[in-house]
Amino acid sequence: MLQLQLARRRLAATTIASRRRVAGLGLFLAALALGCVGTPGPPAQATPAPRAGDGQGTTAGVYGYWLDDAHVAGYVDLILSSRPLDALSGAGPAELAAAGAVLLTTYRKDSVWNQDGHPFRPVARVEALDPAGRTVRINGQDYHYSEAARARVLDLLRHPRGTIPIARIRLPLEGGEAQAARLIQWLEGAAE
Repeated sequence: MLQLQLARRRLAATTIASRRRVAGLGLFLAALALGCVGTPGPPAQATPAPRAGDGQGTTAGVYGYWLDDAHVAGYVDLILSSRPLDALSGAGPAELAAAGAVLLTTYRKDSVWNQDGHPFRPVARVEALDPAGRTVRINGQDYHYSEAARARVLDLLRHPRGTIPIARIRLPLEGGEAQAARLIQWLEGAAE
C-alpha cells in the first residue's frame, strides 16, 4: 500500500514537471512567433534617411519614445524602432516587425523592469496617433509620448539595473540578453 502511494506521488510529480516543461516550451514558441525572442535589429536597408529636428538626440535609423501611462505610476515603457512613430501608425504586424519595433518597460526611466523573463515585447499595433496632444495607442494601451535620447537609451541598455534600488523578481535583461546586445550594437551603429 505504501509503495503504491509512493508510486502515485512520483507519477504526479513527473506529470506536473512535464506539464511545466510543455507550458514553458509553448510560451517560448509563442514568444518566438511574436518576435519577442531572437528578434534581430532592423535590417540595414530599413534605415531611413536623416530627418532634421527629429527629436532630442535621436539619430537616423534609431527612434526611441518614452510612453507614459498616467494610470501606472512609476513604470514607463520605451518603444524602439527603425522608423519614427508617425511612420509606424497604422502599420501592419509585418511592417512593425520589419521596423524592429519593440517595447521595454522601465522603472522611472532608470532601470529595466522584467517581471516575466521577456523584457522585450513586440509591437503589434500603433494607432490613434495625435502629434498635437502627444498621445498614441500601442497594443491597445493609451500613452503620452516623448522622444527618448539615444544616449539615454544606450545607458539604460548598458546599465539595466539603474541607480534607484528596487526589489526585483528577475534580473533586468534576463531572457533578453542577446536582444539587448543587438540593440546596443544597432544604437551604437546609428551614432556613426
